[in-house]
Amino acid sequence: MHGVLGENGAGKSTLMKILAGTIHRSSGEILLDGRSVDFAHPAQAFRAGIGMLYQDPLDFPPLTVLENFMLGQPTHPRKSAKTWANLLDALCRDFGFYLDPEAPLESLTLGERQQLELVRLLSLGCRLLILDEPTTGISTAQKELLFRALRRVAQEGRTVLLVSHKLEDAESLCEHVTVLRQGEVTGSLHAPFDVRNILTLMFGTPPPPLRKSARPLARVSLEFQEVSAPGGRAGLREATATFRQGEVVGLAGLEGSGQGVFLRIAAGLQRPTSGRLSFFWRGLHELASRYLSTPRRGVRARRPPERRPHCGSYPYGTLRSGRLRPPFPRSVASGASGGRTKGAAVSHSRLSPNFCADALSGGNQQRLLLSLIPSDASVLLLE
Repeated sequence: MHGVLGENGAGKSTLMKILAGTIHRSSGEILLDGRSVDFAHPAQAFRAGIGMLYQDPLDFPPLTVLENFMLGQPTHPRKSAKTWANLLDALCRDFGFYLDPEAPLESLTLGERQQLELVRLLSLGCRLLILDEPTTGISTAQKELLFRALRRVAQEGRTVLLVSHKLEDAESLCEHVTVLRQGEVTGSLHAPFDVRNILTLMFGTPPPPLRKSARPLARVSLEFQEVSAPGGRAGLREATATFRQGEVVGLAGLEGSGQGVFLRIAAGLQRPTSGRLSFFWRGLHELASRYLSTPRRGVRARRPPERRPHCGSYPYGTLRSGRLRPPFPRSVASGASGGRTKGAAVSHSRLSPNFCADALSGGNQQRLLLSLIPSDASVLLLE
């Protein structure tokens, strides 16, 4: 089990996509079992035994669990859907997973979708597994279950490449790590790892620790009073919370516990069914008012989304084009091609105003969205 570490935008995912055949290398050489290989597309890498579990699994929500498991399986006249269902059940039992074969995929959590993709890749004979930030967005219990499964995969003689920027994941799983910074390999280490050495390889000079100091209470900037709304698994039920200027507040909870609904309401993207909300610059407002009727009316509360490629920006738009979804107004897009991206530390050697957003790494897409936030925004909502 080998960790590939680095901060957001360091080049980890790009390197793995080259190995998985999603991106074609522009130079250099790839050796697999000591032989030079060149993958023009993912199917070639797959036939060579390389499978990649992406941060957002490549599956089909309208299909069932079993139908997704059968994707890519070789056709055989004697193998019915029941045969594949039995294979899925056997693999799930081996790894301690529980997946209902008849359940629609869209009813699964992200962690369960990862489990399905993992057993599907193993059933297809993958002997080198790449996992791209697998612990982002899953619960602690699902993380422990995934880690047990990965240890077993490695014990069976397969190779696991774990891509992460979380040092605790590498410490828990990996015997070796390779560290990247700004697109270059800065070093490799063997377990046990010295966190200070890893940080030095990741950042050069490690960032100084944050120092929190006590200060008097500031004005209330955002307040929820018994707010309820549907959404996710649990919705939001009579939520009451107060937030003040100058505070950084975390919303903790398992996936689907209401955090997304909470943030959509705060950003004016969703109407609650009951309750009251106040912003300090407008005072207390009934939530049925026109103030929160559109994201543009709540324009001073900014919300870069959880799934950047799906609801944050148009992946095929350029940095200059301004083809950005609400609540980001078109007028701020020009800042993405100038100083704002520099201030947000977007890292790419070929970055230009005509650069397509989909060519950026996930971390740089996030930085791009942050660069579009006006300087006078009063509340920043990060999912």
